[in-house]
Amino acid sequence: MCAVEIAEPTSVLRFFRQSGGEVLELKLIYSGRLPSNGSVSVKHGIRKQLHPQLKMLWEVKAPHPLYNVLPNLNGPVYGIGGLAERHSLCGFRFVPLVVEDYEANVSTDILFLRRGRPGQVVISGGDIDNRIKTLFDALQKPKNCSEVEGSPSPDEDPFFVLLEDDSMIADIKVTTGLLLTPPGPDEYENDVHLIIGVKVRDRGE
Repeated sequence: MCAVEIAEPTSVLRFFRQSGGEVLELKLIYSGRLPSNGSVSVKHGIRKQLHPQLKMLWEVKAPHPLYNVLPNLNGPVYGIGGLAERHSLCGFRFVPLVVEDYEANVSTDILFLRRGRPGQVVISGGDIDNRIKTLFDALQKPKNCSEVEGSPSPDEDPFFVLLEDDSMIADIKVTTGLLLTPPGPDEYENDVHLIIGVKVRDRGE
């Protein structure tokens, strides 16, 4: 009989200490289209899929998911209402998890599953670099009205996003793999499945 090794799964959400400081680690999941140079519709569709995951994070780690990581998050300006007012745009009230004045370090570790050969850099859906750029554009709050589509549904007020600006991502790791499931009735051959690992820590640590 062959030996079977079972590894403990990495938590979807956890806190731990690293180099003397607290670190928030979370995982977001996205399944769907991820073309190179994605359109406004594609990027906003990614935001809409990640919004309920980030909303849940805020609900389980009130009053702020980064309260233990960044000690300066005091006062209502850093609460959901305060952030939503500061980041209102074109009828949307965005709530970024990490904003620029937090002075936080953000790193990403992405498992990129798609149909095709593992390690293939250029694929039918576009090259990996430009597809990741589409993703990062969707992880941030839109910069102007031309980057949003439609109006928020009642469940999207406020609308939770990961970052105020994707320039805050200091470290990027992408691992590609083969997606073995066939496309479903509402899927395309080039659709991807992403597990987006995110770590946030105090820049001073």
